Amino acid sequence: MAKKDYVVGLELEAYCTACKEDRSHTIETLKSDGNINRVNCHFCKDSHLFRRPKSEAALKALKKPRRKKGAIIVSEEEAKKAKKYAMTTVFAVGDFVNHKIFGAGKVVEVRANKMEVGFEDGPKLLACRHK
Repeated sequence: MAKKDYVVGLELEAYCTACKEDRSHTIETLKSDGNINRVNCHFCKDSHLFRRPKSEAALKALKKPRRKKGAIIVSEEEAKKAKKYAMTTVFAVGDFVNHKIFGAGKVVEVRANKMEVGFEDGPKLLACRHK
Protein backbone atom coordinates (compact mmCIF):
# COMPACT_ATOMS: atom_id res chain seq x y z
CA MET A 1 0.00 0.00 0.00
CA ALA A 2 1.44 3.36 -1.02
CA LYS A 3 1.91 5.88 1.77
CA LYS A 4 -0.17 9.03 1.34
CA ASP A 5 1.28 12.49 1.90
CA TYR A 6 -0.84 14.01 4.65
CA VAL A 7 -0.75 17.74 5.41
CA VAL A 8 -2.33 19.77 8.20
CA GLY A 9 -5.66 21.21 7.04
CA LEU A 10 -6.49 18.33 4.68
CA GLU A 11 -10.12 17.12 4.85
CA LEU A 12 -10.84 13.40 5.13
CA GLU A 13 -13.31 10.83 6.46
CA ALA A 14 -12.64 9.57 10.00
CA TYR A 15 -14.55 7.97 12.86
CA CYS A 16 -15.69 10.65 15.31
CA THR A 17 -15.40 9.49 18.93
CA ALA A 18 -17.97 12.09 20.05
CA CYS A 19 -20.58 11.52 17.31
CA LYS A 20 -19.91 7.74 17.25
CA GLU A 21 -20.00 7.57 13.44
CA ASP A 22 -17.97 8.33 10.33
CA ARG A 23 -17.81 12.08 9.62
CA SER A 24 -15.80 14.61 7.65
CA HIS A 25 -12.72 15.83 9.61
CA THR A 26 -9.79 18.21 9.18
CA ILE A 27 -6.27 17.13 10.09
CA GLU A 28 -4.91 19.20 13.03
CA THR A 29 -1.55 17.54 13.75
CA LEU A 30 0.72 14.88 12.27
CA LYS A 31 3.07 12.42 13.95
CA SER A 32 6.82 12.60 13.30
CA ASP A 33 6.52 9.70 10.82
CA GLY A 34 3.95 11.63 8.72
CA ASN A 35 0.85 9.73 9.86
CA ILE A 36 -2.25 11.51 11.18
CA ASN A 37 -2.31 12.29 14.91
CA ARG A 38 -5.27 14.58 15.74
CA VAL A 39 -8.35 15.59 13.73
CA ASN A 40 -11.24 18.04 14.16
CA CYS A 41 -14.83 16.98 13.39
CA HIS A 42 -16.76 19.35 11.08
CA PHE A 43 -20.11 18.31 12.60
CA CYS A 44 -19.55 18.52 16.39
CA LYS A 45 -16.30 20.58 16.35
CA ASP A 46 -14.63 18.01 18.68
CA SER A 47 -10.86 17.54 18.50
CA HIS A 48 -9.65 13.97 19.05
CA LEU A 49 -7.10 11.35 18.01
CA PHE A 50 -7.52 10.04 14.47
CA ARG A 51 -9.56 6.84 14.09
CA ARG A 52 -10.02 5.10 10.76
CA PRO A 53 -13.60 5.11 9.44
CA LYS A 54 -15.59 2.11 10.70
CA SER A 55 -16.93 1.41 7.22
CA GLU A 56 -13.36 1.06 5.88
CA ALA A 57 -12.46 -1.35 8.70
CA ALA A 58 -15.56 -3.41 8.02
CA LEU A 59 -14.66 -3.72 4.32
CA LYS A 60 -11.12 -4.89 5.18
CA ALA A 61 -12.53 -7.55 7.49
CA LEU A 62 -14.80 -8.86 4.73
CA LYS A 63 -11.95 -9.11 2.22
CA LYS A 64 -9.71 -11.29 4.38
CA PRO A 65 -11.63 -13.69 6.63
CA ARG A 66 -9.66 -15.31 9.41
CA ARG A 67 -9.37 -19.06 9.76
CA LYS A 68 -8.92 -20.59 13.15
CA LYS A 69 -5.82 -22.64 13.86
CA GLY A 70 -6.46 -26.29 13.00
CA ALA A 71 -9.53 -25.53 10.86
CA ILE A 72 -10.19 -28.00 8.06
CA ILE A 73 -12.40 -27.30 5.07
CA VAL A 74 -14.19 -30.44 3.86
CA SER A 75 -15.29 -30.56 0.20
CA GLU A 76 -18.82 -31.58 -0.79
CA GLU A 77 -17.52 -34.86 -2.21
CA GLU A 78 -15.75 -35.70 1.06
CA ALA A 79 -18.83 -34.67 3.08
CA LYS A 80 -20.91 -37.23 1.14
CA LYS A 81 -18.52 -39.99 2.33
CA ALA A 82 -18.74 -38.84 5.96
CA LYS A 83 -19.97 -41.15 8.72
CA LYS A 84 -22.71 -39.79 10.95
CA TYR A 85 -21.21 -38.96 14.36
CA ALA A 86 -22.20 -41.07 17.36
CA MET A 87 -20.22 -41.71 20.53
CA THR A 88 -20.61 -45.47 20.03
CA THR A 89 -19.06 -45.48 16.53
CA VAL A 90 -15.41 -46.44 15.94
CA PHE A 91 -13.44 -43.87 13.91
CA ALA A 92 -9.94 -43.94 12.42
CA VAL A 93 -7.54 -41.13 11.49
CA GLY A 94 -8.55 -39.71 8.09
CA ASP A 95 -12.25 -40.61 8.39
CA PHE A 96 -14.79 -37.93 7.58
CA VAL A 97 -17.40 -37.17 10.24
CA ASN A 98 -20.78 -35.48 9.91
CA HIS A 99 -21.72 -33.84 13.23
CA LYS A 100 -25.24 -32.42 13.69
CA ILE A 101 -23.93 -29.17 15.24
CA PHE A 102 -20.38 -28.67 13.89
CA GLY A 103 -21.04 -30.02 10.36
CA ALA A 104 -18.51 -31.99 8.30
CA GLY A 105 -15.01 -32.59 9.62
CA LYS A 106 -11.99 -34.86 9.37
CA VAL A 107 -10.53 -37.06 12.14
CA VAL A 108 -7.00 -35.84 12.89
CA GLU A 109 -6.08 -37.92 15.93
CA VAL A 110 -7.61 -40.84 17.87
CA ARG A 111 -6.85 -41.49 21.54
CA ALA A 112 -8.46 -43.79 24.10
CA ASN A 113 -12.20 -43.05 23.87
CA LYS A 114 -11.57 -39.60 22.32
CA MET A 115 -10.78 -38.18 18.91
CA GLU A 116 -9.72 -34.79 17.63
CA VAL A 117 -11.76 -33.69 14.63
CA GLY A 118 -10.92 -30.68 12.46
CA PHE A 119 -14.00 -28.67 11.54
CA GLU A 120 -14.34 -25.38 9.67
CA ASP A 121 -14.76 -23.61 13.05
CA GLY A 122 -11.57 -25.22 14.38
CA PRO A 123 -10.63 -28.50 16.06
CA LYS A 124 -12.98 -30.20 18.54
CA LEU A 125 -12.38 -33.09 20.94
CA LEU A 126 -15.20 -35.64 20.65
CA ALA A 127 -15.96 -38.87 22.47
CA CYS A 128 -15.82 -42.12 20.47
CA ARG A 129 -15.58 -45.88 20.96
CA HIS A 130 -12.08 -47.34 21.13
CA LYS A 131 -11.24 -50.44 19.03
